[in-house]
Amino acid sequence: MSPRARVTGFGAFGAVVDNPSGEVARALAVRLTALGWDASAETLEVTFDAARSAPRRLLGRADDAWLVHVGVAEARRVITLERTAKNRAGARADVAGLVSPAILDVGGPPVRVTTVAVDAVAAALRVPVDVELGDDAGDFVCNALYYESLRATSMARHARSLFVHVPLMDRGVAGTVGRALAEAMVGVA
Repeated sequence: MSPRARVTGFGAFGAVVDNPSGEVARALAVRLTALGWDASAETLEVTFDAARSAPRRLLGRADDAWLVHVGVAEARRVITLERTAKNRAGARADVAGLVSPAILDVGGPPVRVTTVAVDAVAAALRVPVDVELGDDAGDFVCNALYYESLRATSMARHARSLFVHVPLMDRGVAGTVGRALAEAMVGVA
């Protein structure tokens, strides 16, 4: 059976009208498919509701899928492979105008950690943008999605979750990043 990956990017929010995370996600899924994976991509709304529901829906009954999420970090100039998600949310409203409770999962651990060898993925990633490892997925929808994704994959036998923050970039660079990320994932899968 071929490896499975469900990849997400985000749509527009605030000043980010053309969110590059969606293009990275599409290029990643297309390249994984070409490499023999069962991969698909979708663009999520920048809402806390999407962050809560998408991981369980994407994982479904499978216990062996990768959930790979891509989000934009406007202030960053590098690609960041996030190792952790925190059980917190800030007071910023999502695109639906809703603010998340400050604690994402009452009774949940303060931090969830990925089982993906992010250091190996980073070492294998060949892109025209610097790459670093991160331990702070923020306090907005990206972090909420990653926290929920790590929770969902922790309950499955062989599922994994990865969150990648990308800087603002044009579509061509975003496609290159997505394809390179696919190659790096295949190398460590």
